[in-house]
Amino acid sequence: MSDKQLFPKPSELVTEKQKDFVTEIPAGLTSRDDLFKALQDKLKLPNYFGHNWDALQECLEDLSWIKQRRVIIIHRDVPALKQKDIAEYRDVLATSSQHWVSSGEHELLVAFP
Repeated sequence: MSDKQLFPKPSELVTEKQKDFVTEIPAGLTSRDDLFKALQDKLKLPNYFGHNWDALQECLEDLSWIKQRRVIIIHRDVPALKQKDIAEYRDVLATSSQHWVSSGEHELLVAFP
């Protein structure tokens, strides 16, 4: 699957405010800690979220606290992280999105500008 298919532009998404859980990750994040804090706040991640990549993937593959089927994460920009961290973040998002394809319980969509 291409990056364009995995991570569409926000303008390419059709959302239904009543049916979808839509959240925006703000622009200007410059550290992993800032990104983890924003994700915890915006996605209402559980208190046990461990602020690391494995914990993020575990939470994104759970989502039991979100009632809506579709969970949409819209990034206002690409976080200005080290290249290694950006690669890891993209892998976590891609793996977590693919996790939900077979279950049908949730659908995780992630958009970048």
